[in-house]
Amino acid sequence: MIRTKQQLNAVKNSANQIDIFQNQFNEDSRKRSLESRDSDDD
Repeated sequence: MIRTKQQLNAVKNSANQIDIFQNQFNEDSRKRSLESRDSDDD
């Protein structure tokens, strides 16, 4: 019982880490597209 609980927590934690990673990636690409758009105006 305890073991399955730990396994579920591990899966939940890795899922959270993936969410955080994807969020950071999305923000980085959004910033990059904004920067490239700004430089295109020049």
